[in-house]
This record gives sequence, C-alpha cells and structure tokens, in this order.
Amino acid sequence: MKNHVCSGRIFGIVKSENFNFLSFILLLKTSLSKAHTASTVSDLFNMPISVEAFEQLQELETEFSSIILTPMSDSWTYIWGSSQFSSSKAYKLLTGHTQVDPTFKRLWKTFCQSKHKVFFWLVMKDGISTRNMMRRRRMHLDDYNCVLCQQQTEETLMHLLFYCNFVKNCWWALNFAYAGNLSIFQIVEAWRNYVSAPFALDIFILVCWSIWMVRNDVIFRNKVASVDGCKRNLTA
Repeated sequence: MKNHVCSGRIFGIVKSENFNFLSFILLLKTSLSKAHTASTVSDLFNMPISVEAFEQLQELETEFSSIILTPMSDSWTYIWGSSQFSSSKAYKLLTGHTQVDPTFKRLWKTFCQSKHKVFFWLVMKDGISTRNMMRRRRMHLDDYNCVLCQQQTEETLMHLLFYCNFVKNCWWALNFAYAGNLSIFQIVEAWRNYVSAPFALDIFILVCWSIWMVRNDVIFRNKVASVDGCKRNLTA
C-alpha cells in the first residue's frame, strides 16, 4: 500500500516475495544506490547464480528502473499521496469504487422507524429471509414456493414484494403499476416519479414492510392474506 522512494534497500523490501535469487545475495541490506553503481553482478551475488535466479533478477531490475535515486533520506508515502494513514481511504482502496444507488443514502434520511430502515436496507441487499434465501443457505423446507399466491413460483425477493399476483393487487390498490422484470431500484424510481413527494420513499418502505408482515402472518399465524389486511398494516 505504500510507495517507496529514493535510495531504499533493494533486497530487504522484496524479501517477502518468492525470489530464488535472494539465496545468492552477498548482503541482504544492499541499497538501491549501491546496486545501481555496482560494476558487475558478482559484486552483489555469490557466483554462479542459477538461470532461474538470473531471470528473476532481470525482472526485478525492470521493475526498479523507473525509481529515481536522490541523495535525500528515504521517505514513505501511501498511494493516496500522504504520509498519514487514513482508515477510510484504505477501506475505499481495498473495496474498490463501486457505484451505489442513491436509494441507499435516501433510506437513512427517511422518517421511518429504525426497524423499517434496517428491513429495507436488507431488501435492497437481497438479505431478508425469503424461501429462496433459505434454499441458498441450504436450509431444508418442505416447500419453497410463495405462500401468497397459487402460481407455484419460488418465493424470491422480487416475486414476494412485486411480482406475486396478490402483491400486485396490493400495489394496484394504491393505483401504482409497473413493468415486469425491473430491478428494485427501477421500481423505487418509478414510485418516486408517481408519488412525487418528499416522503415517497417512506411510503414505499412501509408498503414493502406491510407485505412482509402479511406473508409472515400467513406462515406463522395461519391467517388469510388480504389486501385490506395489507392496508391495515400500513397504519398499525
């Protein structure tokens, strides 16, 4: 993660790598400056060296050819150009720079209860315990199909919240319709355009939560799913 500049030790900084030529070195702490000014290879290595070790040495020389030697003392800097360590910059470097949907940021600014926010965060990460998720986790169930409809379709996240016939009726009760095969973020955007209000995402989260509650009531309390029951959950 750090860049080494100036006249550092040429062999000491690569000792953790699997280089065969290290076993032939006369002085392990030979500096870049001394290696650069050496007249012959025999000044640095016990001769003869193996063919493989010589080839690796040539590769190393190529890697270090761009280093500029100066009379100044060595300095260490992180690859973001500072000598100060930053855990946030290191994290970003290690995890990469991925595009995050803006819904993730909007979620935490809603006025929903914390349990609703965490639930919807899991929804966006496909992390709620649908029957499809349980199958992926190798948990045995007698049936992995959706309990809210008669389609004999596996209960995936998108089916449960958006494409089940029962669930479509719940959204249609709010006069909201959407195309098939959309991602959750595309449906969220379509909803925000439809409602066009600052609290649009709050309502969307609560509708998803209500559907989840209806589904759990069917499984754990043997209740009958109904659109009216879904509406009642919104005000509970």
